[in-house]
Amino acid sequence: MLEEKEIIENKTEYINTIAHKQLALNRLDSLLTYHIENNNFKKANLLSYWFEDFAKYNLAEENFNPKLLKKYKRGSIIKANLGFNIGNEEGGLHYCIVLDKSNALSSGTLTVIPLTSIKENKKYNKSTLNLGNEIYITLNKICDNMSKKLSEEYEDIWKLPAEKVEQFNTAFKYIKK
Repeated sequence: MLEEKEIIENKTEYINTIAHKQLALNRLDSLLTYHIENNNFKKANLLSYWFEDFAKYNLAEENFNPKLLKKYKRGSIIKANLGFNIGNEEGGLHYCIVLDKSNALSSGTLTVIPLTSIKENKKYNKSTLNLGNEIYITLNKICDNMSKKLSEEYEDIWKLPAEKVEQFNTAFKYIKK
């Protein structure tokens, strides 16, 4: 059984935590209200989305198992949520290039380089590297090749008469049930 001193310490910690929670919620509300009243709707929305995502990730953290994550190869292009940006760092959803040669799933960490597109009238710092349009061209070629392979592989299906396609669709509806 808890001693009286521990009970008092727990009650004090509980009261302090509730007070701190209320202070944090008030500050958050003031910040969002400030941005909304100053017509900075984009920033208010981005912050709101970030807090929603953070809450979702925080609640899922207990059941998170990094060993279930996909293993990526160096050079893979992935889409990652980089969170809320502060200053000039990248934030939000971005395509990224994986740097890890072999990411250890037990760590839950993946090292990436975020990618962004060039925007007119935007100043970039010295560390920004223009990759040109090679990645776009490469991805386009991959998509074209996949499309061509699919077309060739399923060429017979495209030649089926309309009534056969309808028979297949009808049969498939019954299989799905």
